[in-house]
Amino acid sequence: MVFVTHDLDEAIRLADRIAIMEAGRIIQIGTPEELVTEPATDYVRRFVAKVPPACVVRVASIMTAEAGPATAGVDVDATIADIAPQLVAATDRLPVVDGVRQVGWLDRSAALATLAART
Repeated sequence: MVFVTHDLDEAIRLADRIAIMEAGRIIQIGTPEELVTEPATDYVRRFVAKVPPACVVRVASIMTAEAGPATAGVDVDATIADIAPQLVAATDRLPVVDGVRQVGWLDRSAALATLAART
C-alpha cells in the first residue's frame, strides 16, 4: 500500500519504508531507522532532525548476537524507546529474545546512549 503524508511522525508510526521527496523527486527510500541514522542528503538530515533516534532504532540494530537459553527479555524488534523502563531498571546487559528463544544481548550502556542521543 502507498500512503502519502506530510506528517513524518505519522509515516514513522505506519510505514515499513518511507520515501522522502524533494522538488518532486525521490531522494531517499529506507526504513525509519535508516532515514534517521543514515540520511543521504542534507535535506533528509534536516527533514528527520527532530526524530529522536531511540524512537526508530531497533534492539536488533545494536545488540550482540548470541544464542542462549533465556526465553524472557527485550524483544528483538522493539525500539530503544519501547524498552526504556527495562533499561532504567537493569544493571547490566539484557537478554534479547525473538518470542521463542534468546538471540543475543543488549548492552545497557549502548542502549542508554541511544536513548539519550539527539540526531
